[in-house]
Parts: sequence; C-alpha cells; structure tokens
Amino acid sequence: MAPVDVLVKRRTETYSKGPQMETEATERRYKEWQERWRNYRGWTTNFVVNVRKWAESGFGNFDYFAMQAMTGHGVFGVYLKKIGKAKQGVCWFCSDRDAVKHTMFEYAVFREHTQMAKEKCEERLTVENIGKIIVRSEGDWSAVTNMLRSIMKKKKEEERRRERGGEQAEGRGRDRGKRREGN
Repeated sequence: MAPVDVLVKRRTETYSKGPQMETEATERRYKEWQERWRNYRGWTTNFVVNVRKWAESGFGNFDYFAMQAMTGHGVFGVYLKKIGKAKQGVCWFCSDRDAVKHTMFEYAVFREHTQMAKEKCEERLTVENIGKIIVRSEGDWSAVTNMLRSIMKKKKEEERRRERGGEQAEGRGRDRGKRREGN
C-alpha cells in the first residue's frame, strides 16, 4: 500500500482538478513513491523493487510468517539482539551471523524449501532477483511466499522449543549445517 500522504495527494489533486486528471495524478504519485522507495535502505527493498508493479500485482496477501521474512523483523539472531531478546545475533543452527539473507539464501538446513521454490519458479532465488520473481506471476508469488512461510515456521518452532527448555536465544551449533553453495 502506498504511503498515506501520497494517496492523499492523489485524491486531493483528482478532487480539485476533476476526475479527468486521475490518471496523471496517479502517475505522479507512483513516481513520487518510487523515488522515496529508492532512498529507503531496509531489507524489504529486496522484495519490492518496483512499487507500481508490487501495488498492482494483486496476487495476494502476506501472513505473519512471510511478513517477518520480508521485513527482517522476525526470528533472526540480528533482529532478536536488536530488540534485546538475544545477547548475540547468531544462528541457532550453525553459529554464523543470523540475518534474513543467511536464513533464506545461505543456510543449507532450509535447502529443501528453497529448492521447491526454485523448481516452481524455474529459477534459483537470490537476494538480487527475488523482487522481480515475486511479482512475475501468481504462481511465483505463491512459491516465494510459501518458501518464506515454511522457513519462518521452522525458525519459530525452534524459538519456542528453546524457550520451553529455558535456553538463551543464542546459537549452539546443535545441527551444524554447512553454508549453501550455489544450487
């Protein structure tokens, strides 16, 4: 969804100049939104490359788990450390730095999920191409969001297991997977 101030400008312009100006007003607002987005440096920009394509794709919504992966505000060591839920920002499975990129694209434990998405999208998902793939078709949207959801559910299950066991939210190398090498 576009920023509220951008939507207000479009509606105000359309109202004051008449409905015949709606197309032009919409174009100006998309350009303004895209320019603003170019200056944003958050993780989400990997998923939303072209704001117009994103907004007009209409493929579906995100659930709790997929949204965590898209925003980087989820069960990631780096984020948990930032919010004071962990002392270090490390992966619970391999003790590497645990950011979204590590979880979604580098860690071998989740290879089956990324492999399934790769097969459905007919292309290997990377940080560089995921934003183009996710808006390419409804099938690709589903494949990507299903991958994000399944990986995040696994991480959430591990977080709950650790909380029940009274463990710190830190990496212990319990399941020492190796970093993924290109699939």
